[in-house]
Amino acid sequence: MAESDLKTDKRQLRREAMARRANARAKTGPLAGYLVATQFLENISISEAAVIAGYWPINDEITPVPLMKRLHQDGYSVALPAVV
Repeated sequence: MAESDLKTDKRQLRREAMARRANARAKTGPLAGYLVATQFLENISISEAAVIAGYWPINDEITPVPLMKRLHQDGYSVALPAVV
């Protein structure tokens, strides 16, 4: 695959992902982050020594903040990236 094809494909995938996020957010609104947290906690087991990395949402990204708060309350180490 040529580099220009790869760049075009990446751009298209990003547009599709943004459209899916916008659609999901439109359907669930502020509830989306809580739904993600519930699904995660019901289906993913975590080592007690784990450090969970999160992100601060921008634009149409679903917020992981409810999940990060719950994990922190449950005694897990939760981290956000630092931008310098």
